[in-house]
Amino acid sequence: MEARRQTRLGVDSLSLPFLATREADKQVFQYLLQDTSPTGAGISIPSWALARERLNQGERISLHLPFRLHHKAMDQGEVRWAKWREDLDAQLCGVLLDREVPAYYPVELSLEHGAVTVDLQGFKSAGSLLFKVIKDSSLLKRGVIIYLNHLAPYFSRVSGVARKEFAALRDLLFNDVIAKTETQRAGLEGLLLELGGEGLLETTALDLEGLRQLVQSEIYLDLYLNALDSEMAAQHLNAIKTLEGRLYYNYNTVVMLYLKSLSEV
Repeated sequence: MEARRQTRLGVDSLSLPFLATREADKQVFQYLLQDTSPTGAGISIPSWALARERLNQGERISLHLPFRLHHKAMDQGEVRWAKWREDLDAQLCGVLLDREVPAYYPVELSLEHGAVTVDLQGFKSAGSLLFKVIKDSSLLKRGVIIYLNHLAPYFSRVSGVARKEFAALRDLLFNDVIAKTETQRAGLEGLLLELGGEGLLETTALDLEGLRQLVQSEIYLDLYLNALDSEMAAQHLNAIKTLEGRLYYNYNTVVMLYLKSLSEV
């Protein structure tokens, strides 16, 4: 059996923003990981973040990172405290993690040791793992498109919007969003071609901001729930948001691989 190939990267080295979502409305925002403890994580939301939200005590958020503790991976929890730090120009929050999730890739954050662990067992290199993450992301985007295509004709049947306004709203909610999501999927496919099957492109050559734009959501949940107003539509929208959560998890995995590669330069 191939020997385990593990490397660790301290939390203080995680200097790039990750993606998280607020559970109530699935709104995405960027955050920096400040520290970890045996029960949770400290994060900051800087004012310079391109995607940002203000959080309140008691809100639930998903950090979309596999925090490992006692052989369990957790990524969601409650904001136990939140405060503004003028000197950092950021909101700081403490998150108590309490929801167990699958660990989709051999990259995780240990709450016990305060470090990222990368185990490449089963992969030829970090590049081949990166290739799998991007390929999975492309498939997830395809899943989002499938759900949207199922919802579009349903909207035509149940919408009570006046005929004059219907076409414009249909374009806003479906035609434009499906086209943008397809462009994102095509962008991920193009990135796969650059990477090659063995992950030939160096991880540090990735454009992380470009990747963030490829995985970000084009769907504002409350807008769709109000427009469609049905249990069936809500189920489809929740399924879309589940897929998008996986996309943010994948993006965060790439960020950790990117930072690990930087540490080895």
